[in-house]
Amino acid sequence: MSNQGKRFYNFGPYTLDSESLVLYCGNDVVAIAPRVVETLLVLVQNAGRVLDRQELISRVWGKDGGEESHLSRNIHTLRQHLSEGSDEEGYIRTVPTKGYCFRATVTLTSERSPTLLRHVEPQAPQSPAPAKGPLDASPAGGAVPARAGEPSGPRWTDGATIHDKIDTAPEIREGKALPYWRWAVTFLAVCLAVIATYVGERWRHPPQPRVPKPIQLTHDNWRKPGTPLVTDGPQIYFRELANGQRTASVSAGGGDSVPEPSLFGFDLSDISPDGSEFLATKPGAEGEASQIWIVPVRGAAPRSLGGLRGEEPAWSPDGTQIVYHNAHSLFVARNDGSDPRLLTTVAGFIFQPRWSPEGRVLRFTHSNLDNDESTLWEVRADGTNPRTLSGRWSNPRRECWGRWTSDGKYFVFSYVRDGGGELWARQEKCAPFFWECGRLFPLAQGPISYEQPLPDRDSKRVFAIGTTKQSQLERYDLPTRSFVPYAPLEGIPATQLDFTRDGKWMAYVDSADHTLWRSRLDGSEKIQLTSPRISAAQPHWSRDGKQIAFMSEGDFKVCLVSADGGPVVKLLPGNEKEGVPTWSSDGKRLAFGEPLSARKPEAMTIHLVDLDTHQQSTLPDSNGLWTARWSPNGRYIVAMVVGKKEGFYSVCPELRLFDFNTQKWTTLAKIDYLEEPTWSRDSQYVYFHALYPDTAIFRLRIADRRLEQLANLKGISRIVDNWTGVAPDGSPMIVHDTLIQEIYTLGVDWP
Repeated sequence: MSNQGKRFYNFGPYTLDSESLVLYCGNDVVAIAPRVVETLLVLVQNAGRVLDRQELISRVWGKDGGEESHLSRNIHTLRQHLSEGSDEEGYIRTVPTKGYCFRATVTLTSERSPTLLRHVEPQAPQSPAPAKGPLDASPAGGAVPARAGEPSGPRWTDGATIHDKIDTAPEIREGKALPYWRWAVTFLAVCLAVIATYVGERWRHPPQPRVPKPIQLTHDNWRKPGTPLVTDGPQIYFRELANGQRTASVSAGGGDSVPEPSLFGFDLSDISPDGSEFLATKPGAEGEASQIWIVPVRGAAPRSLGGLRGEEPAWSPDGTQIVYHNAHSLFVARNDGSDPRLLTTVAGFIFQPRWSPEGRVLRFTHSNLDNDESTLWEVRADGTNPRTLSGRWSNPRRECWGRWTSDGKYFVFSYVRDGGGELWARQEKCAPFFWECGRLFPLAQGPISYEQPLPDRDSKRVFAIGTTKQSQLERYDLPTRSFVPYAPLEGIPATQLDFTRDGKWMAYVDSADHTLWRSRLDGSEKIQLTSPRISAAQPHWSRDGKQIAFMSEGDFKVCLVSADGGPVVKLLPGNEKEGVPTWSSDGKRLAFGEPLSARKPEAMTIHLVDLDTHQQSTLPDSNGLWTARWSPNGRYIVAMVVGKKEGFYSVCPELRLFDFNTQKWTTLAKIDYLEEPTWSRDSQYVYFHALYPDTAIFRLRIADRRLEQLANLKGISRIVDNWTGVAPDGSPMIVHDTLIQEIYTLGVDWP
């Protein structure tokens, strides 16, 4: 049979529209980016066939030149949304060393509309029948025969059940004219049916914004730290680290970035509604908030707002007021700095407050350090009714940096997931379909990570900072005292390695999609052990090399998986959060701490769990300690002291050692910003790196507490992945990464 005219691919509860590139689950639209849908379309069109990675990349990206990391992120996104699979991998199976295979049964149809109620006439009787009236004609044609003992009149069918038609209009069958009021009722019923069909279709399949491929505006390769973008229409202003920190601008059409000397020494925050004046801040003395200034775009000298102090100020839509914050509190003042007044105070931290276009509401990012969440909040302009916006994200939620479009119809924000930023829009104005208020639409999802979205003044484009990451696993060569690529995994974004006791096998995490892999030491016999939706971290081998324990970052639970592959098993039930697991020397117990977001630092402890009985115990005097590591010989556990918090970072100033022989803790080292303790294979040394006063890798000998600096990390970019480890030969390992940040524009065709 010809497939001409067929466009809908059906599998399980899903339907894929191959023309409009929309995926439905039942009657609901699955909100994923067009490039991700294109990936799914190629897989579905080749269901049952193993597609090579390069073939997939070529068919999805074509001349755009996609990479394996782009494909991995798309597969990861699809697996998160296609949750109806029969087992761990669901619909998309990874075929090691080859590619991917879509393994569901797929049917191809020409339409996805629900079956309509059809009017069906009975078969012609054997004897002459009376003349038919106007309503006896069958709209669908065909007939349904009457069974013995049933009425022989016309009947209705919905495609599954046949219903007898009740003859309630004998005057029509006799050829009499239909009364006027009945024609009106019939017309009204038809109109209501049409309206109901339209409304129902919009309910099931709301229109989606269309976003073509983003366009890169800058090409300078300078880092652009996460500060607000500002535009006056023709130009976009931003901060970048170009041989020092500076404010620069670029044309909204793209080109070379140009420094803005008038903004030297200021942190730019906003621009007035008429585009004539910047709002900026100057850092204050230690312990003081920044001072708020107005800097004219052209000509005149900057002026202070009467000593007004605060962070990230923003103009009201009419230019008469300024909103700003001081850590936990939100304030508003007149545009000359007078009459400052408190609007609201929150338990966490406030970032980037912004007015709605009509000036009635303020929204801001609320950061809660206790549970590692950031959420979008709003408060009325008079300070009443502060509340969080509802969301449907995973736990913890990480929504931030929101801005309204100029017409107020949409609110664009960033959502941070798996270390990358996605752009989403929330529908605000939605009459007459009130239920559409609050709908969320994806605008941009991977492989570029986006932050600081800024809709332009006509709402047709969204500007944002786009980040791409390049990473390389490196080993410190002790004879040459230099870092060199780790050859067995060169070209793979591998991190968080751990090696078996015999040094023949290794486990690692692919940072592109957070999957867990194992291979031989030379990189051969590679097997993927987990799916992307688990988000594996910090794997550690059992003593016998048969199992790997790791932490699932999705829900912070300790998990176990066979080194040969198979189901992933959570060690403990319940919702208690668990940290990085390491093994006892006999393989019968695991030790783990708790994530920083689990509870107050002083309440955190180190836990031991028996693998046979699942009985838990707490290591004595371990309050205020975390990220435990058990020594290979089983005698010691090292853990870090949880220090005071500074912003989003936790200062860990001390490394402690627990001796099972003495049942006591002792201090090994006191160094600020100490991270990633790792044991040597002979349990004689603990390796770690520190960020202050010098970024370096250290080795500490347990016997005499001798501290030795092995490698200086100054000048080595490690912005994203701060992991360090030790190779079987004792050489330190790091992930050397590079962030490339540029300004992008996304043209948006709003529904």
